[in-house]
Amino acid sequence: MHRCIRQRLPCGKRYRWEFERGTEQLVLDAPGSLSLDDNDLLVETAGS
Repeated sequence: MHRCIRQRLPCGKRYRWEFERGTEQLVLDAPGSLSLDDNDLLVETAGS
């Protein structure tokens, strides 16, 4: 299992993952213990 790094949007809400298969849509608020609001830091953290 992977630990999720969550992204916090400028409005304060957390980004929800959006998936589509054909006409079926799924929106997921993935669990995770780390939320960041800086894209560069998100990438750096994911690479470590």
